[in-house]
Amino acid sequence: MFEQELEMEKKQASSGPIIVVLLLIALFLGGIGVVIYQSNVTLKPNEANAVLTNLLKNGMPVKVTFHTGTVSYKNSDIPTDAQYKLLEKAGYIKVKGTADFAAKVELTPAGKDFLASMPEVTPVSEKDGTTGYTLLLGTKKLISVDKITKLAMKKFQVD
Repeated sequence: MFEQELEMEKKQASSGPIIVVLLLIALFLGGIGVVIYQSNVTLKPNEANAVLTNLLKNGMPVKVTFHTGTVSYKNSDIPTDAQYKLLEKAGYIKVKGTADFAAKVELTPAGKDFLASMPEVTPVSEKDGTTGYTLLLGTKKLISVDKITKLAMKKFQVD
């Protein structure tokens, strides 16, 4: 009986379990290979340049807004704000206080020349009788990518 069982086992033995074990080993080694490959992948300077340039394009430019005419202190743009002080110190506007929580803001000749030299600035007449101006102070520009440091799997620090 024992010999008959051995013969039956020889007939039933297949390579299925061996193939499954070999596939699991290959899958495990492939996973290790992917982890090693991903850990060695770095961001190239031209790729970083493209990503950062796109981010800077989508960023908002730095602008400042001011109004001329009788500017009320009730508005969000009041004549004691920093932009009015800086423009007055530069000699582009004159701010004269008036009653009823308002101030008279006037362009000086130097201010008119300054605004005329900036073609992107257009005066906008407001409902309250003032004229609004929006000046573009600057834009951000990527000069160079000096160093790329990998912090995590898909996270890099770019200098």
